[in-house]
Amino acid sequence: MANSSAPTEIEALLTARKKAAADSWVAEQEEAAAKRAAAKKAAKEGQTPRAAEKQSDPSSVHAEKQREREQWEQQLLHQKAQQTKTPTLDFGGVAVGSTRSIALSIHNPKQASADWEVQAPTEEAADWACFACEPEQGTLQPDERVRVQVTFKPSAERPYAVAVPFKLNASNLFGVGLALKGVGTDPLMA
Repeated sequence: MANSSAPTEIEALLTARKKAAADSWVAEQEEAAAKRAAAKKAAKEGQTPRAAEKQSDPSSVHAEKQREREQWEQQLLHQKAQQTKTPTLDFGGVAVGSTRSIALSIHNPKQASADWEVQAPTEEAADWACFACEPEQGTLQPDERVRVQVTFKPSAERPYAVAVPFKLNASNLFGVGLALKGVGTDPLMA
């Protein structure tokens, strides 16, 4: 069955993008404050601001802070991914060679357009070959919804499972995943 938490997760991930932009602004402000402090210190010590800037090397300080911030963001994203329950589409049993489709609704609750794309998973590629999404990409205008048809066509009698990433606004960091699963069954038993 389709899990309706996907729009909520998209909303949360778009909020995370805004936070990242705010964090970037904060980093710029911190760098500017460090430069002002270096210039003030230089004035007290009788140095030119440029000489003091070279001594304190704010670019390396900023680069180190930026690395620390990126590591922290990656850890936060990893923790959030661990805590966030991935929505799942369960196709149940489907006879080998037959298809079953489930419609999924994607909603953009924000006031800005959002580009999205279904990406082929990097893992479990053999299972991905038995699933398809139509359309695979698009742009959602503010408060717009799109219906994505997800189809499962098993090629053998066995369970299938794959996690499919959705990329939002050309950013790999802020995407949402969708778990797809189903079981290929004996066509004579259907």
